[in-house]
Formats: sequence, C-alpha cells, structure tokens
Amino acid sequence: CVKSCPTGFDTFSSCFLEETFEDAPKDVTGTFSRNITYHFGFVEDHPSFTLGERYCLPSDNVMLEQLSDTLTWGAEAAMFHFFEVMQSWHIIFAAGFASFILGYVYLFLVTKIAGPVVYATFAIATLFSCGF
Repeated sequence: CVKSCPTGFDTFSSCFLEETFEDAPKDVTGTFSRNITYHFGFVEDHPSFTLGERYCLPSDNVMLEQLSDTLTWGAEAAMFHFFEVMQSWHIIFAAGFASFILGYVYLFLVTKIAGPVVYATFAIATLFSCGF
C-alpha cells in the first residue's frame, strides 16, 4: 500500500508480485511445516486518483477498462461499481427529477380524470344492462 495515490510516471512503488510455498518433509505422524515467501518488486507508478479513501484507480481510461475486467466479485468490485455509479450522477439525478415531476403529473391527472371515468363507467354499465 502507498500513503497517497501516485500522480505521474516518475516514481516507483514496492508492490506484491507473488507468493511461493515450500513444504518440509512430513514426519511419521504426517505433521509438516510450510514456508511461505511473499515476493515484492518495484513497479513504475502511473497517474491515479483515490476511490473511497482506500483504492487508487488509474486516470487513464484504457487502464481503467482493463481493471474493470478483473474486478468481478468481492469488496473491490463493489467499490469499483460504486465508483461507476458516482461517475454517472447526472443521469441518476435526471431520472430522479423526472420521476418526481411525472409523479405529480400523474396525481394531477388522477384528480381531473377520475370523476369522468367513474361516471362514464356507470353510464356504460347502465346502458349495457338495459340491452344496448
């Protein structure tokens, strides 16, 4: 982990690369020990921005698209998808505003049209019951 997200290509960070396992021979009871080695290496930084005070996502759209293909489940994927929602806030805001306005239009139409619809239904039911 880094203290802050990198802003350019001019620095390097120590990152986890892989882990290797070495199992010791088993004794007569079947007990054995495993030595785990975590390998780190320096990798070139790239411009990025902070997501959720925890993750650094690349500023480059191509790298961001490659990252979205690897984040398919777990907390990291949830944070990444939350970020995608945050990027489209204007669409979500417009949909909420439209639903608010359309809800009031519906209520207005119900108050104006409900009476004539009820009376027309009574008239049609009366006419059909008379044999028309």
